[in-house]
Amino acid sequence: MMENNLDHLCAQYGLDIAQTSDDEKLIQKALGVLQEDGVFAYAIYLESENEETFEHISDKTIELIDTVGIVEEANDSDFKTFIYKITQNLDDLLLTKDLIERMLIYSRYHAKSLGD
Repeated sequence: MMENNLDHLCAQYGLDIAQTSDDEKLIQKALGVLQEDGVFAYAIYLESENEETFEHISDKTIELIDTVGIVEEANDSDFKTFIYKITQNLDDLLLTKDLIERMLIYSRYHAKSLGD
């Protein structure tokens, strides 16, 4: 695992997610699924939705986790398979959930700051 300022990485990828203030609601939905139902439910939820923003969120999630180095060769699999690999190790799973949650919180606030 790379040594990085993880909070900075979460902020960096979170700011890349929100493009307009309309994204705030979609980001909040993804965050709610993550917090209430867990990382694997979050992956399934993002894949089940047709919104372009959800695809962007899953791409940024993969980039963040790949940068941190939790899963090797992250880009060789689909999003659900990528997340499933993480669920096999409890420490990785808990770290991943915290990182994704922080990224989405920063993204939500950024979307809100974009205003109407």
